[in-house]
Amino acid sequence: MRRATGALGAAALLGVCALLLFARLGHYSLWDDEAGTALTARGILLAGDTSAELGRNLFAVNGGAELEGLRLRYMPPLQGYLAAPLLALAPRSALAARLPFAACALALVALMLAWLRRTGAGPEARAAFAVALASCASFFLFGRQARYYAPAMLFSAAAAWQYAFWDGTRRRALALAGWTIALLATNYLAAAALWACLAADYALWGRKTRKPTARQWAMLILPPAAAAALLLSIWCPFGKSPVPTVGYSAGPALASFWYALRDMHRAQFLSLPLLAAAPLLWRLTRDARPVRAALAVLVYAAAVAALAPLPASGPRVAQIRYLAPLMPLGFALAALCAEAAPARLRRLALAALLLLCLPGLRTTSDFLGELAHPPSEPYAPAARWIAENVREGNRSGCSPTTRCTRSCFTRRTRRMPGSCRGRRSRASRGCPRFTSAAGSRPTTSSSSVPPSRRCSAAPTSSRRRSTRIGATSTGRSFSGGDSRRGEISTGAARPSTS
Repeated sequence: MRRATGALGAAALLGVCALLLFARLGHYSLWDDEAGTALTARGILLAGDTSAELGRNLFAVNGGAELEGLRLRYMPPLQGYLAAPLLALAPRSALAARLPFAACALALVALMLAWLRRTGAGPEARAAFAVALASCASFFLFGRQARYYAPAMLFSAAAAWQYAFWDGTRRRALALAGWTIALLATNYLAAAALWACLAADYALWGRKTRKPTARQWAMLILPPAAAAALLLSIWCPFGKSPVPTVGYSAGPALASFWYALRDMHRAQFLSLPLLAAAPLLWRLTRDARPVRAALAVLVYAAAVAALAPLPASGPRVAQIRYLAPLMPLGFALAALCAEAAPARLRRLALAALLLLCLPGLRTTSDFLGELAHPPSEPYAPAARWIAENVREGNRSGCSPTTRCTRSCFTRRTRRMPGSCRGRRSRASRGCPRFTSAAGSRPTTSSSSVPPSRRCSAAPTSSRRRSTRIGATSTGRSFSGGDSRRGEISTGAARPSTS
């Protein structure tokens, strides 16, 4: 009876997560980085490689800082290849671009539910997992983006599964190596942080129960090392940063580490009181699982703080997107703390967790309200207007240039001079200069005015921008609030005329 109830609860939770991940998935236009993923996928469809040549347009943001020749060589390519198949069927569909990534997020939930089932987690642990997941609106916001976030979460959890259930077989060793290679092809920083977590856990606990043979060590190390060498020989981020950065120093790195812990708590990735409770539970019950999870969080955050490029202005908030793979670990930490609590205190621990998660549950409630009554946004109607009114061969400009990627994605084949503006990088000096990039007056333009008000729903200090898009010759415009970073908040917008 308990098993049937658990299966029914897991199915219900999976269904609710599917609703939150897929409902109105294509309503909003792709934001800047999402459009970059989609344009990378379009280049893959045209050339089989991460090409920057897109018909009459050249995808060369930030002066071509990410280019080598006419190829995008800054980020690993897997996210573009994930988006490419559905974009081949629906080239300008935001739903098609986001669908593979939302599917990865749903697969992650299914994997974690299977993990709970395999470990024989009790009802308190299952309830704690459900509460932690439901209170993390960030998981659904990140999971709905056409970016590497959801694949990185899924591949990290799959690699952790292979490590946690190590049985000494060759199949297990190859599976662990395979998932780490997939993560490496998705995001280098996530792979490096995961390796640091696995190494720390193995050094402190794993070596006592897991003793791979020399052949297994070779299968675990050599394939990922070869894959890293191959990927970095083609898609190498060093020296191609699109924003000004500074070299490593201890002070900014320590500040980044603290901001990571603070902002993960604010964004409901995990709860800092649970990190503090883990060693206390270990002293009470000698259950090391919460401590191991808490240590993994700290090691991961430290690796990101040490390896992530630091902005030249210095860190003021965490680069929260790099910490997205820690969300599943935050859910697992909640379940482990509930499971490790003394039997007579488990219900009290669950009540305390619910109290800690109340702010996150309110945020999720707001997210549900937006799904039920989504606001309009300016980019889709502007793109339709341009498609209907701007003649083929005319030029279309965009200011600031950070808006060019989404404009280029939605505007069919119109030329985009703004997408090539800016100081040309050293990597792009071999690229031809397009005449449309050199000061020719566009017949259609897009512009953004300064930030108008702070977005109260954003867990980090995001600001809304009022965006005006339209044709300069007719004065037709579409304006409204637009979030600068779509993975942490959403922006309402309304069509208007001026």
